[in-house]
Amino acid sequence: MAVNTTYFRRFSMASESKNGESSPLRCEVVYSKDVLSQAKGLVLLQYQNSGVAGSKLPHNRMDDDLCTTFVVYNKKAMWATVSMVKDSHLGLPMDCMYSQEIDVIRKTADLVAEMTCFANIGSKGVRTILMLLFSNVYHHAIKNNVSDLVMAANPDHVGIYKMLGAKVVGGQKKYEIAQGKPAVALHIPLDEAWHYLKNNHSRKFKTLFRSES
Repeated sequence: MAVNTTYFRRFSMASESKNGESSPLRCEVVYSKDVLSQAKGLVLLQYQNSGVAGSKLPHNRMDDDLCTTFVVYNKKAMWATVSMVKDSHLGLPMDCMYSQEIDVIRKTADLVAEMTCFANIGSKGVRTILMLLFSNVYHHAIKNNVSDLVMAANPDHVGIYKMLGAKVVGGQKKYEIAQGKPAVALHIPLDEAWHYLKNNHSRKFKTLFRSES
């Protein structure tokens, strides 16, 4: 699996704690099969505990060449992960349920990608973990010509995703590939979301991207 990590290593930075000291949290892009396997195991474990997966993941797109996986570590322990799948002739995982909504976005987007396979086992600092993970995904996506992100989300978690710039574009449905659990479709216009994070979470944002102008 070939992934260009040159750019991302510059932004695999630790966040900062309230007293200004460096926190052990850091975000990295996955560039080895061993780390990818660990990330897939983390997703499967959380999905099984949440009742959205059986013996395997809902889809196998984490192995796709069009997929980039991101992980958050606390020291040496993997605490969170999410994957970004670029649109292609294969479509996106959530096309099975929200193809009409995504097609509307495709009409005006330069390139759409789906955020999928999110898992977080961190026992504290959930918002910091999300900010660190999602900010890195947004930055990476923009640098790779992705203009819009979509995701299928648990309706109970929509509020926190809205804090990260997401908008609801598809109503609640049963997600058949996730054991029929409810989901809603979210749209993240990246240019808007990037500026939203800067303007509404400026202090946290600057600690995550200290070299960002």
